[in-house]
Amino acid sequence: HGEPLTPYVRSVAERIQLWLWDAGLTVGCATRTIGETVELARRDNTVFTGVLDTRFLSGDPVFYHEFLDAIRRELLQDVEHFLARQVQSVTERHAAYGESLYLLQPNVKEGAGGLRDYHAAIWAMRAVLPSTRGLEDLLHYGLLTESEMEAYRDALDFLWRVRNELHLLAKRRQDQMSFEVQEQIAAGFGYPDGGPDAPLPVELFMSDYYRHARAIRNYSELALEQCRSR
Repeated sequence: HGEPLTPYVRSVAERIQLWLWDAGLTVGCATRTIGETVELARRDNTVFTGVLDTRFLSGDPVFYHEFLDAIRRELLQDVEHFLARQVQSVTERHAAYGESLYLLQPNVKEGAGGLRDYHAAIWAMRAVLPSTRGLEDLLHYGLLTESEMEAYRDALDFLWRVRNELHLLAKRRQDQMSFEVQEQIAAGFGYPDGGPDAPLPVELFMSDYYRHARAIRNYSELALEQCRSR
């Protein structure tokens, strides 16, 4: 919002927040000026990457573009430093959640080959190429080839399905894939039980998971390196 914070703006923000909570959504909410957002993003990498993901839903489009211009002008002056922070963040996250792709009970969001690897690549692309918006721009701007992009899409679609299934089974946010849940997902996805001499459905499922996780890690790292070279 523009200054000052009027009673109207305050009431709208509070009402939307309450509606979201009443709907059972766990969301962070904030009502800030452009300057307050920029200042907070300078100090907090989570806020920084959050504003890179900004999308216009409703309101004043002219004011929204003023916000985007301020983000690019104030926060993306030192792109190399931002990219170095992203690389460091990936390294620290893998160390915390497991550097191997082949963990027996992987975390599909934070672990190696998880969805956060993809997010890091997208944030890097948006920092280097501010006009980009989404996944397909990795291909449009030449950061990945067509064959790489096809494998990347397939891998992301698979992991998004797995994560959604985890949430549905747990009836809450759940990113750690336990042995029991792996068997349930394999059954839900329809992996066949070929008999005593054939691999188990859960073995077929986890084989596909590891293959797709490897693609996400490899192509995310490749896109990030392409951004650093540019």
